[in-house]
Amino acid sequence: MRAEVDSLLAAADGAAFLDEPVELPADPDATITMPSAEPDKRVSADLPSGHRISHYAVEEKIGQGGMGAVYRALDVNLARPAALKVISGAYISADDKRRFAREAQAASALNHPNIVTIYEYNSDGGTDFIAIEYVEGTPLNRLLARRAGGETVSTDRLLVCLRQVASALASTHQAGIFHRDLKPANIMLGANDTAKVLDFGLAKHLQSITGNTPDSERTKLGAVMGTPAYMSPEQAMGEPADWRTDIYSWGIILHEVLYGVRPHRGNNSSEPPRGEAPLALIALVDRCLTKDCELRLQSMEEAVGILDAFLAKTASGHSVARRKWLAGGILALGTALAAFLICSVHRYPRLRWFRLPIL
Repeated sequence: MRAEVDSLLAAADGAAFLDEPVELPADPDATITMPSAEPDKRVSADLPSGHRISHYAVEEKIGQGGMGAVYRALDVNLARPAALKVISGAYISADDKRRFAREAQAASALNHPNIVTIYEYNSDGGTDFIAIEYVEGTPLNRLLARRAGGETVSTDRLLVCLRQVASALASTHQAGIFHRDLKPANIMLGANDTAKVLDFGLAKHLQSITGNTPDSERTKLGAVMGTPAYMSPEQAMGEPADWRTDIYSWGIILHEVLYGVRPHRGNNSSEPPRGEAPLALIALVDRCLTKDCELRLQSMEEAVGILDAFLAKTASGHSVARRKWLAGGILALGTALAAFLICSVHRYPRLRWFRLPIL
């Protein structure tokens, strides 16, 4: 037995969690990706305004992601704006690009009002890019930051946003696709507070974890990709992850909406401050943040149903409150009018013809 233990200890000492360790970014909201074993050495510099990629004219850089830079551009063929994600060859190999293209094609088949539309994945002059619907609005992370800074942002408004996101995720999961990088920065509130789920750059198709994809094209075990602050436990450990990793990430965002902070990630499951949120939502957070994915909330459809019931009850409560306020206002106005008439009749005798029997 001692020899066996010594053998196991020796193997553990010689094992490495990652052949190429990933240095976590200082910003916990930043997306990380595994470095490729054979990276393409081309490094994409910022593209100037007016630069043409295929039939897109670059206007300005609007973001930087783990897979490359994002630009606002004009589709000169259709005269419409687009978000152009230029894939950086410095971080992904040819195999990565093929995998990314396949997942982009899968995501482009999604049709949901709360999912950003993917126009195309293509290459022009050796530059790989993905053209996406340009959504003008406010990212959810900015709204949360404003609220933390003292600005009034309705919790009900944020819950309506999360209900839309839950519906979008339910649709993607039904299609066998999961996002893997859900976070407030990837949720945009556009016109009329319509939420859009963005950036399917790390999206994964269910086939790639069920054995229907060649081993060489599957995400390597131990490859950590995503945003540390919003990763599920299995994703953070580099273990196989499915749609339930999105449920965990969504639960972290719900916790942040309810309490203003992300849950503490320790050895024990997070305990939200009790009594500061409705019990139904506290229970929903707990179910989403269960570390064991088998015991976690199993579908976003259920989350949609819970939020629908809560928001309907809240709206009903607001309606009752409004009716009570209106009734109170009418009663106060009637009382004031009656008092005015009584005083007027007694003060001005000529108005006695206006006297009611009760006066």
